[in-house]
Amino acid sequence: MRLVIACTLIGALAAAGFAATQERDYRARAFVIQVPSDMGGEAGLELARSDRVLDHAIELSGVAGTTTAWLREHSRAEITSRLDLAFTVEAPDADRAAALATGYAKAFRR
Repeated sequence: MRLVIACTLIGALAAAGFAATQERDYRARAFVIQVPSDMGGEAGLELARSDRVLDHAIELSGVAGTTTAWLREHSRAEITSRLDLAFTVEAPDADRAAALATGYAKAFRR
């Protein structure tokens, strides 16, 4: 019984130590609702992932030091069940994630 308890405690401490050393990512989401029919569906997703929209999203967000490649890798554009578009961005801090997700939705809308 002591061996089982000792192994459980050691495993829990090791997992906690590992988790504490990992970077935390924050996820922010922004939506574009009432998407015009010509900008919805797959065509809308293709436009959302274009360099033009991603560049504009970075510009609108005001987040310095972000590249188009970084945003493409750390973001998703999805069609919701209501045929709206959802933009999700993961970043190392909450403010950056929120600014980029909001900028992404604004860039697509424009």
